[in-house]
Amino acid sequence: MLDYSKIYKLENKLNYNPQLEHSGQLRKGVIRKAMGFGNMEYSIPAKWGYYGAEIIEAKVIPDEPLRFIYRRQAKLLQYTICEVRFHLFHEGVVELLDTLGATGISYYPTIIEHKREKRIITNYFGIQITGRYGDIEKSRGEIVPYIVPNGNVDHRIKGMYFTDDEWGGLDFSVGEKSSFVVTSERIMHLFNEHKISGANFIPLPEFLMQIS
Repeated sequence: MLDYSKIYKLENKLNYNPQLEHSGQLRKGVIRKAMGFGNMEYSIPAKWGYYGAEIIEAKVIPDEPLRFIYRRQAKLLQYTICEVRFHLFHEGVVELLDTLGATGISYYPTIIEHKREKRIITNYFGIQITGRYGDIEKSRGEIVPYIVPNGNVDHRIKGMYFTDDEWGGLDFSVGEKSSFVVTSERIMHLFNEHKISGANFIPLPEFLMQIS
């Protein structure tokens, strides 16, 4: 049986207040079409979109650097996110992972437009996860009370476990039906040792998930 206390859910410390916005960049070669109210646009034929899981799950390799926008004055964290599908590491983190020989991860180049400082940042890399874990078996978790921001009490499932303990054992992994990024213990130790900003590691038995 897996020792789930040594497997971690990787979270960004800003979580739902990410530092970056996607630029609305469309895939090369697609045609933009107007639709609906407010001249909203969509693209055809679109092989992947900004809200799809194909990027983080390494199912599509971007054919050009992906562009992001940074509008804040604060310093970018070494690990930052855009929406829920785009995870970025500073080049220094990538060098550490390469030195370690980290498994289950690959990278693609990005371009970040710093709106306030009027400059372009190119030393961040998007990450793609090739490692996999099995389906999440929510019935193995414990239902616990959870206080939501408005003070009301809700409930969450405490503990993230895989059906048949299926986990590939690589340093980074995601699920076929879940884009939660899971890491090995040595990645947690590496990030903590080098004080990588923005990274937070939760042992899977302590992780809280939505019930539905």
